[in-house]
Amino acid sequence: MTPVTRHYSNFVHALPFECIPSIVWQKAELSLLDSCGVTSAGSRMKAAGIMSRFARQHYAHAPEASAEFRARLLFDGSSVSPGGAALAAGQAADSMDAHDGYHEIKGSHVSSTLLGGLLAIGEIANNTAGLEFTGDDLLSAWIIGQEMAIRFGCALQSSMPDVYIPSGLIGAIGIAAMGGRLLRLNPEITRHALGIAELHGPRVQTTNGWRVTVFPSMLKDTVCWGSMAGVNAVLMAREEFTGAPCGVLEEESFQSYFNDLGNRWRSPELYMKPVPCCRYAIPAVRAVLQLLEHEAHAQGLSANEVAEVTVTTFREAWLLGRDIPVPDDAETAQYHVAWPVAAAMVTGRLPGPQELSDEAIADDTRIQNMCRKVKVVVNDDYTQAFPGRTLADVRIRLVHGRTMELAAAAVVNNEEIQPGEAGHSIPLNEFDPDLGVCNQQALIDKFHRYASWGVGPERAAQMKQVVFALRGGDHDAATDFLDAMLTPPSH
Repeated sequence: MTPVTRHYSNFVHALPFECIPSIVWQKAELSLLDSCGVTSAGSRMKAAGIMSRFARQHYAHAPEASAEFRARLLFDGSSVSPGGAALAAGQAADSMDAHDGYHEIKGSHVSSTLLGGLLAIGEIANNTAGLEFTGDDLLSAWIIGQEMAIRFGCALQSSMPDVYIPSGLIGAIGIAAMGGRLLRLNPEITRHALGIAELHGPRVQTTNGWRVTVFPSMLKDTVCWGSMAGVNAVLMAREEFTGAPCGVLEEESFQSYFNDLGNRWRSPELYMKPVPCCRYAIPAVRAVLQLLEHEAHAQGLSANEVAEVTVTTFREAWLLGRDIPVPDDAETAQYHVAWPVAAAMVTGRLPGPQELSDEAIADDTRIQNMCRKVKVVVNDDYTQAFPGRTLADVRIRLVHGRTMELAAAAVVNNEEIQPGEAGHSIPLNEFDPDLGVCNQQALIDKFHRYASWGVGPERAAQMKQVVFALRGGDHDAATDFLDAMLTPPSH
């Protein structure tokens, strides 16, 4: 084993939970809760339903197969293969674009891919005789998966700065590390799992990287295939399928991204999206809401009151839906600027799954009519400021002639950070002021809004309880978490 391999293997296999700083596991609890809420909402979407049926039909658990390799479908309970379960959970996560992310990576929705892997590998562990695990074990695996995925993504992005790195690819690496930890594989098997995940993980075969956003479809960010690839990599490596070395992990030129594992923690730097749409559209949404509140229209405006809404922003945001005046499916609406802006205009609040769902796109004439009033234009200075800043001005011209305007420089962030232990704050969006720095309570409120819409208030309350019971929890706490995510909801 080389020094490089030994270093990351020690982090994956030997890191005690007690050595994880409190700020790291506190952020991990919130990111896990957020991912569960977003995935709950995504499970109601058409794409998620298609993939769940696909998993039942094509990846069903064979009666003669070992119980160890049986996993339950998300919020369904049907028995399928672990890879099939991860595939379906990954699609549910990807179907509601409100995930966390990491700025150095163009495709960076880390936790959305990891959740399906955590659930499937947790099922394998739970079905393996003698492999009892605790809530701390699950939370440790989640943190290790995040850290490895982020670093892999940053390293790969550094070698291809203009190329889009899919979230599914970096997530597959995180799942391979997570599986090595949770299933207590030996370091050499984990090494092969990481190599398999690197080569079997999804790619986007375009040089400019914008195919999945400029031409929206149910492909989204390849989260479903990344989840499946990561889980299958772990299982294949356990069967002695070889795949080592993982090039990015073991290439000398990338070692600066991995040398500080266990010393510097990157997972607290994950940003948390407040709206289920592309991050590039969110500054315009925030500007609209602040303008409406300042101008005494906090309850929103109807399309009949508005002559035109002009969003002036950077070119990459303008590309979203530039040839689609009104989206006709949820995938297009979530990769659009005008639709979430219109939703904020008519409701006076941050759009959520209710406004970006399949049903809203088909039936909400308030948003449809307002969307036709929204024009998006490019500001070259804002394009130059991207990706460091994602800026947007908003101008609203009312039918009676009055005009209301708010420039990007005037958008303020007046939300307070929730203090953590020992006076420290839990990092949420400090690394992206254009998203709005949400506090811990705002993130919990977001969870309830998404999860209650997805699986009902009762199941949402149960999910919150089991996530926060993982730290310090025993084996029952870990299995309670799996049951809350994998058994059918009551409604």
